[in-house]
Amino acid sequence: MTTRPAQTRPAQTRAFTHEHVVTAPPDALFPLLCPVLEYEWIPTWDCRLVHSVSGVAEHGCVFTTDFGTGEETWVCTTYRPPTAIEYTRFAQGGWVTMLSLALAPTGQGTALTVRQTYTAVAPEAEAVVAAMDEAVERSVWADLSRLASVYLATGSMGPA
Repeated sequence: MTTRPAQTRPAQTRAFTHEHVVTAPPDALFPLLCPVLEYEWIPTWDCRLVHSVSGVAEHGCVFTTDFGTGEETWVCTTYRPPTAIEYTRFAQGGWVTMLSLALAPTGQGTALTVRQTYTAVAPEAEAVVAAMDEAVERSVWADLSRLASVYLATGSMGPA
């Protein structure tokens, strides 16, 4: 008989959900939610593609980023064009982020619902996760929504 491991302490988690509007339909926006195509519309984007059969986002696509907090490994865990894409990010610093993006058509283009769940998997990451700021995350995604709208309207990258 095997015994189940006991959870020694509840993990520190933070979850945020917010909605943004992109002024283009979901089928135009969805392909841009890809580590390869983000180079075309996000001025600060940088990643290393580790695995993709097609060369772009797909279920099981793996890539890494480092935006100053250590390397993060991303795995595309859900890929349902043009309505949903999810990535799970594993941070070297000891936390995991589940990023869920849901796209729905609206009269203005696309309602983009962003859900981010951060979970500390190492004691040293608890303070990092506790400090995650919903206002900052909302602002980042508002900027990304603006950049996507500019790119989809003009075919050019907007200012950062």
